[in-house]
Amino acid sequence: MKTSLKSRLEGCERLALLGIGSELCADDGAGILLVRSLRSLICRQPFNSIAFEGFEGGNAPENATGFIAAFKPTHIVLVDAAEIGAAVGEFREILPHEIPDTCFSTHTLPLKIIVDYLGRVTGAIVSVIGIQPANLDFGNSPTPEVRKGVRRLMRLLHTVMGECDRATPRKPVLESATFDGETLSHGQG
Repeated sequence: MKTSLKSRLEGCERLALLGIGSELCADDGAGILLVRSLRSLICRQPFNSIAFEGFEGGNAPENATGFIAAFKPTHIVLVDAAEIGAAVGEFREILPHEIPDTCFSTHTLPLKIIVDYLGRVTGAIVSVIGIQPANLDFGNSPTPEVRKGVRRLMRLLHTVMGECDRATPRKPVLESATFDGETLSHGQG
């Protein structure tokens, strides 16, 4: 998954991460856990040229779309607990044709509508990652396997963002000063 994720995030300047799901329903809160974890890690280990913002979409991720659009992302990653036919806590990218047009989840709008809308409004490259849940019962905590999967995905995203950050040269900020009637400029990096 690292190779495909790196190719999807190539040229990333502004990444919006949208965590979807209910933290009140055990493993359904995986997307929210990921946003919080990655946000905390990036605060401790920031990037040079990639701006990051995490959004907690909860059960109504459509409510975050305006905030995401205002952030002006070049790339968007949506993360949700999803039946992907894998071991509990495993994750993989969900391709556009795999996202159903109808809604059979805890969310208000079908995920396909949100993905299509965000892509159209922002012009960003939109990716969806599903994490295999085991338990979606109300009032339960996420399973240890899903917590472990969230930590692995957090580290993978941070690593890939770091590699993309190094691959993207930092744009110099030009500062100019006037000296004896002549404008002098030099870059700051």
